[in-house]
Amino acid sequence: MSAEKILMKIEQDAQSEAKAITDAAAQKAQAVKADILAQAKAQAQAIADKARADAEEEERRAMLIANLEARKNSLASKRAVLDQAFALAAKELKKLDDESWTRLITRIVVEAAETGTETLRVPAADMEKYQGNFLSRLKAEFGGEGSMLDELNIALEKTGKMGLLKLDKTPADFDGGVLLIGEKSDVNGSFDVLLRAVREQYEREVSAILFGQEV
Repeated sequence: MSAEKILMKIEQDAQSEAKAITDAAAQKAQAVKADILAQAKAQAQAIADKARADAEEEERRAMLIANLEARKNSLASKRAVLDQAFALAAKELKKLDDESWTRLITRIVVEAAETGTETLRVPAADMEKYQGNFLSRLKAEFGGEGSMLDELNIALEKTGKMGLLKLDKTPADFDGGVLLIGEKSDVNGSFDVLLRAVREQYEREVSAILFGQEV
C-alpha cells in the first residue's frame, strides 16, 4: 500500500472515531438534559404542591379564626342580653309591692333560720316595716296586726322553731333582703345574693328561653 493510501486510511479512521465520539457526547448531553429537565419539573411540582397546601392551610386557619371570632361575638352578645335580663329582674325585686315583699321576706327567713333566735339586719329603708304596725295594711292577707318582725316570729313558730328573732340596730349594707345573724353562722338573704344564686342555677334555662339554645 502506497504512503498516500495509508494516510487516507488514517484520516478516514480518525474521522470515523471523531464522529463516534461526537455522537456519544451528544447522546450523553441529551440524556443529562432530559434528567435535569425531569428533576426541575419534579421540583417545580413539589414547590407548587407545597404552595397550594400552605395556601389551603392558611385559608383553613383564617376560616377557623373567623368562626371563633364570630362565636365569641355571638356569645358576648348573648351574655350582654342575659346580664340585662337579670339586671331587670333585680330592679323588679326592688319594686315589689308590700304583699309580695312580705311573702318573699317571710320565705327567706323561715327557710334560712336554724333556731328562730337569730338577729335580723335589714336595709335602713325597711326598718319601719319590721318595727311599726306594717301588717295592718295587709290584715286581709296575713291576719292580725303588728310589725314584720311579729309576723316572722309567728311564721317560725308554725314551723316548730323558736319565734325569738331580734332586729339589729345596725342597717344592712344592701338595698333589699335580709341578713340572718346566728350564733354559729350567718345567712345572707339579700336580693343581690339570691339573684346570683338563681342565675347560677337557671341561667341555661333562661338562655334557652331567650335564644332557643344554651349559651
